[in-house]
This record gives sequence, structure tokens and C-alpha cells, in this order.
Amino acid sequence: MHSQLEPSASATSTFWPSSRRWLPAGVFATLFITAACTLIHTPARRDPFVGLGRPAPSSFKTLKVALAFSENTKQLLELLRKNQAIAVEHGVTPDPEAAGSFERSVERFGSHFASVTRIDEPAQARGLDVDLVVVWDSFVTMTGVLSQKIEIEQGAIFLAVDGTQIEHLRASAKREMSLSESKTASLDAQREVEARFEDALRGSAKLITFAEGRAPGAAPPAAVASAALRVPSRMVVVPLRAAGGVRSEVCGLLTNYMLSLLDRVGGLQTVGQADVDAMLGLEKQKDILGCTSTACAAEIGGALGADLFLYGEVGKVGSSYAINMTIVRTATSSVGTRVSRMTPQDEDSLRAEIPAMVAELVNGLNDSR
Repeated sequence: MHSQLEPSASATSTFWPSSRRWLPAGVFATLFITAACTLIHTPARRDPFVGLGRPAPSSFKTLKVALAFSENTKQLLELLRKNQAIAVEHGVTPDPEAAGSFERSVERFGSHFASVTRIDEPAQARGLDVDLVVVWDSFVTMTGVLSQKIEIEQGAIFLAVDGTQIEHLRASAKREMSLSESKTASLDAQREVEARFEDALRGSAKLITFAEGRAPGAAPPAAVASAALRVPSRMVVVPLRAAGGVRSEVCGLLTNYMLSLLDRVGGLQTVGQADVDAMLGLEKQKDILGCTSTACAAEIGGALGADLFLYGEVGKVGSSYAINMTIVRTATSSVGTRVSRMTPQDEDSLRAEIPAMVAELVNGLNDSR
């Protein structure tokens, strides 16, 4: 179940980063009670681009996000709640600035996107109208009592709806402090983490590339602007396979970009990995990811009611990338068309080949009829 409220503390998922060992709650209680007594009110941190007469760079206003919290984050939130309760028991009113700092961080993050929906676990995103799943991972480490060291970490794992990892951003800051300095040191560390994380978010080339491919109404590359199949068809598209030392996340990004272009092809309906997962059982899902033969493609594609089945791989050959794609006609168990490219071994060159390859695949299908 998804909602705009906080997720349940019991939700778990294979996507969560591993949990870490926590220090006794009493150490944190001392810090938060002291801070609540002495904290000076400061204005909420604002976007540094506010008032400059131009939009913030690298915002992702075309993307809809489903947001889940990792187990680390859930433990941190629970600890904060307990410490606030201890403060109240000792007659201290929790400072609203400190109490709302986590939610404000999440709100600032959400301001970069078209919308944010809170969910319990990433699998729930498959039933939502979203482009990305984000797993928010926050953690605080503290050692010592009178003389303390604190490290604040903030991270986010960005996943496509089919589970492919697109990006993993992290930021951290450390401070050493006496107990009397805890209020300023911890706030300074939090501000530093937020600024570093925001810089990383805005500068993420992977997210920028993903957003470009998903932008509604964005002008398609010239190679696919007028591409269309003569015979309307339904095609299963499985993630490109990583080979020869190519990182799997690179293949995931290329697959998403390719799907965004194929969706613009006239007369073509695509079936992506998320759709396949919803229609097939777990064993069949494993089979489809390893499907690299005509017979396998025809069998699985036919079972999904598709006319075509596209698979491919990206590998390294010497100092070059090699990318291959094959489309199988499921009714005849025959290759409809295939394309291959060699590019310099940099990811921008690899991505630049995708539009022309998509156009060549469409032309190849039309010519083979």
C-alpha cells in the first residue's frame, strides 16, 4: 500500500542497503536534549538559486518519483522519535527547527521533481504512474560522550521501475565536538551534507540523461523522428546484457533510452521489463533475462502475445565498445533484423549510436516483410 504518509516501519526489500550497528540510544538522547535546550533558531535553508531570476540547473521537473525509506532511514526516524519523547519527559519542548529537519530535507529533494509519492517498498511502484523509484538512505554515527564525533550520511539510490539501478548518490560530513558544542556542530554537519547532496543531484549526468529520454514532448533525434512500422506490431524489449567488463548500470541506462525512442516509433507497442515481470512468474523472469537465441525469443515472445522480441548486449573489444541488437519474429522463429556498432570506449559515444540503431532496426523490419 502506498500513501503520502510515512511508510510502515516493518517494510523490507532486497533493494535496501544493509543495516548498520547502532550506538546506545542514551548517547543520542543526551545530544538531542542538550540541543533542544540551547538551539538558536535559524532560518530554513533556501535554494541558492532563489531570487536570481533564473531556474535552478539540472532540475528534473519531467520526472515523477516514488520514494521509499531504507532500513537505515527508518531506524534513524525511530531513534529521533524516541529522543524527542525523552526530551518531553524531562520537561523540554522539542525545538521545531530540529524536529522538522528530516522532513525539510525530503521536501527539498522532492522540489526537484514533478511529484513524489511515498511507498513502503520499490515493488509497489509498478502499479503507479511514476518514472523513478528512489530509496532514501540516511544514517548518523556518533562516538564518545563528553567529547564526541559525529558523522552524518545522506544517500539516494535511483531505480527504474523495473528495478534497474540508474544512479547512487551519497554525501557525508564529520564533526568533532564537546557536548556544549553539539547544537552548532551537528547543524553545521547537516547543512554541509545537504549542500553536497544537492550538488551531486543537480550534476548527475546519469539522471540528466534519463530525464532527457523520458521528457514528454521532447523533440526526438532526427534519426527516429519519422520512423514507423508498415505493419503495426507488439514487441518485447528485454534489458541489454552487459558483457566483457561493461557495467550493468550502463546497459540499464541504454535500455531505458532505447525504450524511450522505440515508444516514438509509429505502429509499435513496446513491452518493457516491468510489464514482463507483471505477466510472468519468477522462473520465467529469469529465463527472459538470459534469452539470447531465436528459439527462446520466439517462445517467450509468443507466450506474451508479442509479434517481435528484441534482445542485445554491450561488450568491450580492445579499446572499443561493441553493441549488438537482434529482433526475432515470434510467429516464424526467425530473425527479422539485427544491427551492430563499434564505438570509442566512452559512454557518450555509445549512447549517441542508439537513435541510428533504432532507426536501422525499424527500416530492417520494414524491408524484411
